[in-house]
Amino acid sequence: MGWAVIEGEPGVEPTYIDSGILGISRGDEKYQPYRLRLIEYWSQQADVLLYQYQPDFVGNEIIPPATGRAFKSNGVQSQLAATAITAIHTMAFRFKAEVTQMGATTIKQRIGGKGDATKVAVRNGVYSLIPELKDMKHHLWTKKEWHDESDACGAGLAILGYRA
Repeated sequence: MGWAVIEGEPGVEPTYIDSGILGISRGDEKYQPYRLRLIEYWSQQADVLLYQYQPDFVGNEIIPPATGRAFKSNGVQSQLAATAITAIHTMAFRFKAEVTQMGATTIKQRIGGKGDATKVAVRNGVYSLIPELKDMKHHLWTKKEWHDESDACGAGLAILGYRA
């Protein structure tokens, strides 16, 4: 999962602080033990990040419910992502940081230019708002597995009120 720390408000150029990707591999582990390990892992990681950066809020893309067609295609992944997000929200509450969520379509619209924007379009929107990231991250963000980091930057920018 990607994470990003960005400061800013509309009308003022955003300031990139830091970002990255964190996670743990599931391997052949069964669902429930992995889910519990995810809760432990994200509680620890969120504690470290929240202590280090002291954010005013924690924002994320809303994870859609795992129902209907989405459940058949990626329900387990959605449930595990929701588990990680819930652990992070719990830690944010402990740190008295506000929790803000935004729908993926809104993030894509604001940062990628249209509601069905690709991850590459969102990445490019992030570059347009924070140009130094193109030099710092371009070599990484061209690989599919690194799009979670640019998505995290995009979500943060959109929640802060920016539009590319």
